Amino acid sequence: MPYALVAGLVLRRCLLEGKTNVTGLANALALTAGLVDKIVQELREKKEIEVLGMVGRDYTLALTGLGQQHANDRLAQSRYAGACPVSLDQYREVVARQRLLPRRVDSVDEQLSVQPTGVEHLQHTDGILGRRLLLLAEQDENLGVEVVE
Repeated sequence: MPYALVAGLVLRRCLLEGKTNVTGLANALALTAGLVDKIVQELREKKEIEVLGMVGRDYTLALTGLGQQHANDRLAQSRYAGACPVSLDQYREVVARQRLLPRRVDSVDEQLSVQPTGVEHLQHTDGILGRRLLLLAEQDENLGVEVVE
């Protein structure tokens, strides 16, 4: 994504939130904290964002007067301040690289309704019993479940 687009999203988001932090911006914009931190540092150099302090390892941020002016200019162009968009080509590339991963089940008592077509693994984690892998297999038209320690 072009720098101007991402910087504009950061500025608009800061304007909408007032005081914010790098982690909150990263979550709201669906970007890595490292990338958001880099953008924030560049906006600090331009005197558009100021650091008010730190909470733990995270900066508390606010827009400067110049930053508010630029954010309002960008807000006039677009009111969008959500997850950073990606190009259709990038989206297709990521989807093509994905694969079906085992499903995590968080409770032994959870009722499962699983169709045997194409499902090979369910991953289960139980705090008392530890991690287990449930192997599903179709046997005589019935779905068999084997617990592997």
